[in-house]
Amino acid sequence: MTRVVVISVLLFCSLADSARIKRRVASQRYANPSSYSGQTCASMDGSCVATEGECANDVVPGLGCNESPLCCLPSVLPEHIGGLEGLKGPIPGTMIVGGTEAARNRWPWQVSLQTSQGFHFCGGSLLNDQWVLTAAHCLASRSIGRVVLGDHDLTTHQGTEVIRGVSHVVEHPSFQNYGSYPNDIALVKLDTPVSFSAAVQPIYLSNEGDSFNNNECWITGWGETRNTGDPTKLNELVIKVIDQQSCARQWQPTAILNTHICVGDGETGACSGDSGGPLSCMKNGKWTLAGVTSFGVAGCETGGSPDVYTRVSMYRPWIEYVIRRGGRK
Repeated sequence: MTRVVVISVLLFCSLADSARIKRRVASQRYANPSSYSGQTCASMDGSCVATEGECANDVVPGLGCNESPLCCLPSVLPEHIGGLEGLKGPIPGTMIVGGTEAARNRWPWQVSLQTSQGFHFCGGSLLNDQWVLTAAHCLASRSIGRVVLGDHDLTTHQGTEVIRGVSHVVEHPSFQNYGSYPNDIALVKLDTPVSFSAAVQPIYLSNEGDSFNNNECWITGWGETRNTGDPTKLNELVIKVIDQQSCARQWQPTAILNTHICVGDGETGACSGDSGGPLSCMKNGKWTLAGVTSFGVAGCETGGSPDVYTRVSMYRPWIEYVIRRGGRK
């Protein structure tokens, strides 16, 4: 039987962890009304409107809107992020196992989840000024003591780091911490918002239905390198997205779900300490978050076994809902 390891806990978490096996378009769309059951338009910080044309964001019928039939929900994710378009195109370096050290602050949405003693155990991605996306399994055995943004070298203070505490942690309610780790995704709310800078920027969130099979994609993290680099520095690796059918065949009997996205060939890729970190892909001229590092084969250098990520586009409605609710249940 193939030995599976969660990348944050072993393949993608920290070495101290044990091995284990709306669509956004130009026009508005209706959010899923059932997702907001029990809420009112006012409690969601929305406004009642008569037509879709009056709302630049998602709309929900009802929610306590009487004279006007629709609730216009507020935007919670940046639609225009300064500077990220300037990062597009091939990045120096050929290839974190098999990767190379990234240029300082090349990936300004990459965060480090650490214990209160400063021990890095998982990665994450900044979505806006107060929310980070990571893997749910990262939170199964450790508590986040602090979130570090704008970092590059974990052993040295460079002046670009921003450190925040945590006010809320929201795991996906259907996450299963075994098997093929379905719904391996979680949101972390920082205790105070961050200011954006060259070293701290959010990443665009992928839309429902987005495909990345022919896009330029990179993985990043401070995970184990298996002597191919320095794990105290942020490493990067250009990687190819594998089609779902091929990935499913290579992972039998472990199920590959439509909520997964697979990358690489297993010989190079994510490893212990990389879990929760981003799969960043160039899409329509913008760096877009395609996946969250989830699991792979123990040992991190097993050919024929692609790394498996949580497919972020499948969870955009849930992400927006949680952020709109401020982490409240």
